[in-house]
Amino acid sequence: LHTADWHLGARTGGIDRTEDLFARIDELATIVDEDQVDCLVIAGDVFDEARSDRLPALFGRLGTVLGPRIADGLSLVAVAGNHDREHVFPLLRTATALMAPHGGAGRVTFTERPALVQVTSRDGTEALQVACIPYPTHARYDLKAGGWPSLDAKNAELSAAVRRAIAELGDAADTRDGDVPAILAGH
Repeated sequence: LHTADWHLGARTGGIDRTEDLFARIDELATIVDEDQVDCLVIAGDVFDEARSDRLPALFGRLGTVLGPRIADGLSLVAVAGNHDREHVFPLLRTATALMAPHGGAGRVTFTERPALVQVTSRDGTEALQVACIPYPTHARYDLKAGGWPSLDAKNAELSAAVRRAIAELGDAADTRDGDVPAILAGH
């Protein structure tokens, strides 16, 4: 199930959208349950929150909804978007055990850098490779920050880095297991 732009923590005109956003996530959870979805992809902008005092509640609530499903075999692959702050995904990667306390931590991937992630179906009979392409920033693509003579030069360097990452991940998918389907998930 491919999704994107959850924007957890977002406010519109100063109005907190948390309840509405989690109502949509509950709808997605119903689809995951009814269709026994094997993999949930969030292609960027999972969060839209920078305040550290609000993040723990969002993490906890998301874990309450997704944790039991992950323990039941769902794989989650989340790719960083432009609204996902640089520090959030590394933090979540280290805390995936909290998202799936019953042994599902290996089925949760938060990636803020280009990565090839392999997931398997709930019954282990099928596999999928997800080439994760996060929103381009200098840090996410290991580029030196600053020093660009213009915005066009910066964008050209980021664009080249994204193209390079896509090619490298495609080659890695073929090398790892060319018979396993690969999809590209980017923001």
